[in-house]
This record gives sequence, structure tokens and C-alpha cells, in this order.
Amino acid sequence: MTVRTRIISVTSGNGLVVSPTGSIVVEQKKVESAIFSQYLTNTGLSTGSYQMAITTGTLAAPVKFYIKSNKYDILITRLKFFISGVLATLTEFGTGTALTNGCRLFYVANDGSEVDINPIIKSNYDLVRLGAGTPAFGTGTAAFQVSNAVGTAEAYHPVVTFTDFMPNGKGILLKANSNQKLVIEIRDDTLTSRAVDFNCIADGEVIYG
Repeated sequence: MTVRTRIISVTSGNGLVVSPTGSIVVEQKKVESAIFSQYLTNTGLSTGSYQMAITTGTLAAPVKFYIKSNKYDILITRLKFFISGVLATLTEFGTGTALTNGCRLFYVANDGSEVDINPIIKSNYDLVRLGAGTPAFGTGTAAFQVSNAVGTAEAYHPVVTFTDFMPNGKGILLKANSNQKLVIEIRDDTLTSRAVDFNCIADGEVIYG
């Protein structure tokens, strides 16, 4: 009868099976995953409100939109922002003046501590810069702009790819049943004479097991 000793690696799910003859066989633990795509919302759930063009954000009482941990691990690999306004330019926020306080994008760790990804987003250009200038469609000042994206309103939709700059090369991991979150905080009126639409989608994968 073969005697087996099994050691499981937490990070890879690989195991070692050692037989009395000294032979070692690597076992692969199957890890299942599924596509994850959800708006950042005011409840952290897919059923919450995702419209970040609002009138109620202030520095003293910011409004938070976020993705939060659930019963499975969530690996977020990118954020897709979308902001639109009639005749919008890079120096504006939407189609109005740049924000006073700015929006704040940050990560909340399990112990409640916060890590800024971008502490001050005041203009369309700040969003484009956050996305490292991607995607770009044309040339000049309209390089990052989509014409007539919402009716006659122009739009910018920069993409932040976490796999490009995260040390692990994978993205931001929200561990199952933890307090971890990915948050954007609205600290100004982003609607009045500014954005027609303002939202953000997080893409990645849900990891089971």
C-alpha cells in the first residue's frame, strides 16, 4: 500500500505526493474561476446605483462607489471609466469646470487602512492620465475623445489596467469574506453643468475554492 504525504501550496494550489520509493509526483489542485464585471456602486453590490454624476458629493460628506469582497475571492484586473459631456475638453470635468476637491480612488485593506491609487481626480485629463493614455482614437486634443457617445455629448473612457503596474502582475485581490474594497469617492457636485454620465466598471475574475 502506498503511503502519501500531501503538502498544499496556498498560492498555487500545487501539492507533492511522496511514495515510499522516494518518487515525487506534483499534483495540481483545480481552481475554478469565472469572469467578473461589475459597476462600482453606492452599495458595493451589482444592484446599487452606479451613476456617479451626482449633486450630493462634498469634501465633508463624500459619496462612495465601490466593489467589495463577497464570499469568493475577486481579482480586479482593470477599471473602465466613462465620462461624457457636450463639447467636453480635457481641462474640464465632463463639460464643466474642473472639480474643486476632486474624486479620490483608493483601496481599503482588511484592517480598514486606506491606500491611495489617485487621491485627486479633478478633470477629464486626470482620468485619461490615470489610464496611462489608453485607449486613444485619433490625434491632437481629440485623441482620447469619442464623439456623440451619448446623444450629442462627447465622452472619454480611459482604462486603468492594474496588471501593468501591480507588483504581482495580476491585479488587486479582494479576499473572500474580508473588509477589502476598491473605492472611488465623490467630493463635489459632478452633475450640475458638468457630466451627463459618469461611471466605472471593474473587470476581472471570481475565484472559487
